[in-house]
Amino acid sequence: MKNVRVLAWAGVPLVLAGCAFTAPPMFKGVQSATVKVLATPPVFDIETGNGAITVAPGTGDSIVVVGTIRATSQERLDGVAITTEQGEDGVIRVRVTWPGGKREANEGCALDVQAPALAGVRCKTSNGSITVSGASGDVDLKSSNGAVRVAGCTAGVVVDTSNGAIFVDGARSAHAVTSNGKIEVRLAPTASGPVIADSSNGGITLAVGSAFTGKVTCVTSNGAVKNTTGRGGGTGSKSKAAFDFGDGQPSSLDTSNGHITIEGLGTK
Repeated sequence: MKNVRVLAWAGVPLVLAGCAFTAPPMFKGVQSATVKVLATPPVFDIETGNGAITVAPGTGDSIVVVGTIRATSQERLDGVAITTEQGEDGVIRVRVTWPGGKREANEGCALDVQAPALAGVRCKTSNGSITVSGASGDVDLKSSNGAVRVAGCTAGVVVDTSNGAIFVDGARSAHAVTSNGKIEVRLAPTASGPVIADSSNGGITLAVGSAFTGKVTCVTSNGAVKNTTGRGGGTGSKSKAAFDFGDGQPSSLDTSNGHITIEGLGTK
């Protein structure tokens, strides 16, 4: 599967205006590619700049990639290439190539990927939210600025964003870090963990089932720590506590500003 190029375009000027500053007109276009599904669920490695990424199961027997592009001119819009290529390792890499090899200020591309089945997913964007659902393999997501949501992904989940909330639902384990935003991790009922959650500014909620194990260390500089599972006991002060859920890998929940809550999966 190599270098799938433009199938559909729609060049539309998009004018952005402000009170004290008028940005130059932006041109918006769409590229799309459709590729027959592989024999086994693929692993995706997706990168873009200044744009959201969405990855989800689709319908039919094809992988569909849609890129929504903003460029400073029609010429630059026409010169953008979204490529979908499978390497020797079997990983499908989705990339955005800009004219001259460089994206200009305010330009960007949002990517939407759908496949009948998903294995692992890796995503990276310099500015935008990331949403991934339905992956059966490990998920590794990174954004410099944006919220991240992971649902129905049953293996390990790693999330790193510098500014945005993080929501993980249904994972086996999770490692979630944000510099500004709340974190909510709801493990699968059969998941034992561990969970590492770290926010510089935001509350943390961890929901676990009866299979969850290990010691959980909780620290907050400004907030309360609460365990409502009925398991794990608890020692420590209002802002620092440790709970022991039995033999297992250790977990840690750490925030500079916000409450920390450990609850059962039946709590919402």
